Formats: sequence, C-alpha cells, structure tokens
Amino acid sequence: MGSDFKILRVQYFDEYCNRVSANRLTKLTRLELKEKKTPEDFEYYVQASAAYSSNLEGNSIDIDTYLKNKKFNVKSKPKEMAEIDDLIAPYNFAINTPLTQK
Repeated sequence: MGSDFKILRVQYFDEYCNRVSANRLTKLTRLELKEKKTPEDFEYYVQASAAYSSNLEGNSIDIDTYLKNKKFNVKSKPKEMAEIDDLIAPYNFAINTPLTQK
C-alpha cells in the first residue's frame, strides 16, 4: 500500500470501490470484527480503572506494579493492593449485573 490511511466519507465509497483493485477490497472485506465483547475482554481495563481511581485517592501502586504483583503473587503493600481489589469487585458487579428500573 505504501500510503497512510485516511477516513473515507460515505458519499465517496462507490467511487472508491471502482478505483481500488479487487485484491485490496477482498482483503478489506475479510477483516473480521468480534461481535460481542465479554467481561474477560475488559479485564485489563477494569483493573486499570481501579488502579488509577485508587491513585487519585493517594494509592501509590500503579497498574504495572499491580499486574506484576498479581501475576507473581507478590505480597508487597497488601493494604494498597486490597484497595484496588476492593474497587475491582464493584466494577465487575456493574459489568455482570443487568440494569433494571427497580
């Protein structure tokens, strides 16, 4: 391809299809998007949100340290780790609980 991608406006799409080689269009149409996201897809984002929220409240553990401590079962700063875990629980509850009008 060699050039940067640019946003294609809807009104130019038909003309674009006529000008672009069939090979490029075939590759574009083969791109698959995951249709439904699951809570597991957002696990990192939930952890990052909790870590950064707790940073706003004075917690010194950043997301990198949190993830490493979890992965390698490190027990450094247990109170601060617990603060992040305590935020993750309600985030996951909100993700997994359907909204109702109660």
